Amino acid sequence: MSVTKGDVINKFRSLNATYYVTRGAMVSTVPDEIAERFIRDAPQGYVWRERYNSMVSDKVNIRTITVQVPVFGQWVDLHLDRPLKPEHRHEFEEYFDFGGHCARYSENRIVFRFATDIDTSKGSIQSIMLPDGASESDPVDLEYATQAFRLLILGGYVKYWAAASEFQTWFADVAKIPEIAEVKNNLSEYIFENMRPAPVAPNVTAE
Repeated sequence: MSVTKGDVINKFRSLNATYYVTRGAMVSTVPDEIAERFIRDAPQGYVWRERYNSMVSDKVNIRTITVQVPVFGQWVDLHLDRPLKPEHRHEFEEYFDFGGHCARYSENRIVFRFATDIDTSKGSIQSIMLPDGASESDPVDLEYATQAFRLLILGGYVKYWAAASEFQTWFADVAKIPEIAEVKNNLSEYIFENMRPAPVAPNVTAE
């Protein structure tokens, strides 16, 4: 019996219930070559702004760009974080994966910071994952699995990477879609190829 979209939604909800907490956010280090290319060649509209982030440091600010990425026909927000200056503290060094004493420090290091809170204004999990009259009984293909996998991470529905690994294993073993491993591995490329700058609030000015 083939796996349906309803089965994917049920697994998604299970992961959300198990791996979501109200604090913090999932982060992912961007491969250095991709980060350096973006910093060098970023189109107009991407402006780094100085921000305080308690996840990183209570003493030094960092640089941030808020962007939007399409998933299931909707735009979801995520952040690109970049150091402003080195700080020899564990939280800072771990967040940017610099190692002890900032041994691998680079001002071009970029970290993705995914949503802290689920944006309920976009609708329920079911309404997002069944757009345009789709049915729970519809069979699942690679495109649908790809959208579901991206939504889990980019939408902030889980806060631990173990959830992504479990979803990947489920797609491979149960839905027989092992290609999801490539979707996970190519997440950085997808984000940079499809993102757009998020609208800036009128009272926010560039640093």
